[in-house]
Amino acid sequence: MAETLLNSQVKRCAVVTGANKGVGLEICRQLASGGIFVILTSRDRNQGLEAVENLKKSGLSNVVFHQVDVMNQITVSSLAEFINIHFGKLDILVNNAGILGAITDAASFTTLVQAVEMDKNKEKPNLQQVITETYESTVECMQTNYYGVKSVTKSLIPLLQLSDSPRIVNVSSALGKLKFISNEKALEILNDGDGLKEESVDEIVNMFLKDFKMDILETQGWPPYLPAYTISKVCLNAYTRILARKFPTFRINCVSPGWVKTDICYNSGVLTTTEGAERVIELALLPNDGPSGLFFTNKENICNEKAFEVLSDVDCLTEERIDEVVKTFLNDLKEGFLEAKGWPTLLSAYTISKASVNAYTRILAKKFPTFRINCVCPGFVKTDINFNSGILTVEEGAKSPVRLALLPDNVTSGLFFVREEVSSF
Repeated sequence: MAETLLNSQVKRCAVVTGANKGVGLEICRQLASGGIFVILTSRDRNQGLEAVENLKKSGLSNVVFHQVDVMNQITVSSLAEFINIHFGKLDILVNNAGILGAITDAASFTTLVQAVEMDKNKEKPNLQQVITETYESTVECMQTNYYGVKSVTKSLIPLLQLSDSPRIVNVSSALGKLKFISNEKALEILNDGDGLKEESVDEIVNMFLKDFKMDILETQGWPPYLPAYTISKVCLNAYTRILARKFPTFRINCVSPGWVKTDICYNSGVLTTTEGAERVIELALLPNDGPSGLFFTNKENICNEKAFEVLSDVDCLTEERIDEVVKTFLNDLKEGFLEAKGWPTLLSAYTISKASVNAYTRILAKKFPTFRINCVCPGFVKTDINFNSGILTVEEGAKSPVRLALLPDNVTSGLFFVREEVSSF
């Protein structure tokens, strides 16, 4: 094997794509801080070199830059060759590179977010005035967020196979959940757990692009809001499951870092890049017996440490402790401390009320073990509460609550469902 840079001090190496700023850069920082040698990649050479230089100025010398455009196979192959020559293997791959797939007006977007946050929208927001999606931007989104991940992953798999603890983390989004899709053919493919194939996922992309070009997205059950980004992340999540099944000795997962303050959302998020990177790092450093093939979400809506601690402590969760969370939230709201104290700033009251209901559901299920008590998100339904901007009819939205209301006696209780799927609290 070629002479490597790997020595007794550098035990593991990682690649992070799209890492010159935002969450990607923070992932590099946290991995490097843990003693892992990091290869930071980005499309823009100057921005990538500047990012590495800044990390080195902060005391992190175990970071190098390599230019990679995930849509350009030549640059991807060059990365694989670089790793093989200098490291001889790869331990961690974080597929972070991604784009929104839309042209947005920053000022209008910020105004819309502020209006929703302050509940000033008395009519359905006209998102078309803020976001423009063309066929070209849609194709680019698919090429970057889905096919780009496939290209990088396939090129680096041989190097990951040389590691004794290979990890792949695909950075996804909460929009990648199936609840945002009602296209029957796509759902049939994506819900076929054991039968899910890469070719079938590619078929979904082709169907979506065809319907986009024909301007029939809504009638075909595709999401009306950020459709390209949503479908790209849905397909990325599906690809993650396929990979995990194909490489059982790897730990391969996808994760939504949460609504992070980054350029992609004009810094309107509620989490810092440090918080957004945390769950990614956890998955990148999983033990060999850790989970694989799963989709994880971050504590994306609540980052108030005390509230998150209370609501996450299943064994010690009590009604009184939930009431305490609500009172603390209301007090911070009254004092104008929501953002400073880590509460959600967008639809804050609604979010905390639902988080509290979910927690109360778990308490009830534990208190009455002979009952079947669950909570459910019916999906993005066309109702007055969202100005009829949803993608599901009320009939479709009602199916999940009705199914849970008619559960047999021998099923699990105390769970949170997103439509038909069990989800994390």
